[in-house]
Formats: sequence, C-alpha cells, structure tokens
Amino acid sequence: MSIKCSYRYFFPKYKDKMVKRDDCFRIKIAEEQVKLQPVSKEMIKEHIRNFLDDLSTELDYEIREVNLTKTPIKRGFYFDFVKKDGLKDKKDIVWMKFTKEEKGEDFLGVVATGNDINFNANNASGKIIKSLGKNWNEDYVLIVLLKKMPSYLNRQLVESGIGNYLISKEVPILDYFSHNL
Repeated sequence: MSIKCSYRYFFPKYKDKMVKRDDCFRIKIAEEQVKLQPVSKEMIKEHIRNFLDDLSTELDYEIREVNLTKTPIKRGFYFDFVKKDGLKDKKDIVWMKFTKEEKGEDFLGVVATGNDINFNANNASGKIIKSLGKNWNEDYVLIVLLKKMPSYLNRQLVESGIGNYLISKEVPILDYFSHNL
C-alpha cells in the first residue's frame, strides 16, 4: 500500500446539510467562497494531478475536459467511458461543474462522483448557485476517469480527497461540501 497523503472527509452538522432557506449554512459558506478569486481550469487540473500522483503510485487516471456541446449527456454517455477508456464501472469518474461567468474564470461549483452529472436548479447545488445569482456553465465538465484504483481506495475517497485538496490550495468551491456529503 502506497498512500503518501490523505485528505479525508469533513462534514457540516447534519442540520446544516440542507439547503432550504437563503440563510442556511451551505449558502452562507458559498457566499464566502464567491468572494475569493476563481482559479483557472488548468491550475485545477494541475492541483488534481499533484494530489493523485501523491495519493498513490498504483492509481491510473486521466483528467479530461468534456465539451458537452459536442458530447451531450445522453444515453450511453457514461458507458462510453467504460467501453472506450477501460473503466470498471460507469460511476468511476469524479466530475466538476463550473459556473458561467461573463468576465474572468468560471467558479468551480461542485466536485462529485458517479454517473449523475446534471444541471438541475432544484437540487442542493443548483439552489446554492441560484442563491448566488449565478448559472451553471452547461458547455463543459471536467472529469477524472478512475481507470485503475488500488483496493485500499474507492471513488468516494478520491472525490473527497480531490475536493479537500483543492480547498487546501485556495480553490473556491461554491458548493463547499459537495464532495463530502
């Protein structure tokens, strides 16, 4: 086993996980995050590479920006990663959604895992983004294909680690707890 660093889960209190009102805990944290300077996708990719390379020498991954205009999320979207990229399971991806900014860099909105990328405005992340007066950038997502993971890791640990590592590198994540819930 070769784990050089670890960025484990951290959670808000159970009552603070809900996004029901504009004054809830997760929206208050988002209001603090949006005051920070957004970080470029290239720098985010570099941070992810650094984290994953430090996490395990046995981990095989690929970071990819997926143009959703050319490759829309529809039937077969996730299965294509299994078929073409050699994933064991269609859920073996960590994905990141961004806001659409008129000027400057887009904000990282969510770090998540699985085969459920969506731009729903009524789920917790959507409500957070909407409360900030922002919209999702539906043109692309950033994904990490987890091609081979050692037995002591799983996609949830990698997801949490990526999100927490990005936070440690001062990358604002508007849905600050998305990778830990």
